[in-house]
Amino acid sequence: MGFFRDDAPAVLITRAQQSQADEMRARTRRYAVTMGIRTLCFILAVALPLPVWAKFVLIVGAVVLPWLAVTAANAGPVRKTGEAPSFDPGRPAAAPTEPLRLSGAKVIEGEVVDRPAA
Repeated sequence: MGFFRDDAPAVLITRAQQSQADEMRARTRRYAVTMGIRTLCFILAVALPLPVWAKFVLIVGAVVLPWLAVTAANAGPVRKTGEAPSFDPGRPAAAPTEPLRLSGAKVIEGEVVDRPAA
């Protein structure tokens, strides 16, 4: 019995995360939307002739939403859950977008010899 299981699929670990700039932009947008809803709650509670219970609900929303907005903005990146993507040897590899340039690189000539697995 070997250390590695032959029937287990290989897991891809090269999935890049969202860039920090994109993540920060999404968090800032989420904060701005939440604070906009908070402002709307406050304006509706003050400006409209609503029953007392409705004004109370809107004011509670205006008080609680800033805390939620800051907490969500400082929470960091959202982790995606689910099954890790696995390597499919039958799927063709993606072609490179541009050719590899080897300026100033030393090329070593040789041949590949396949050896049977030990």
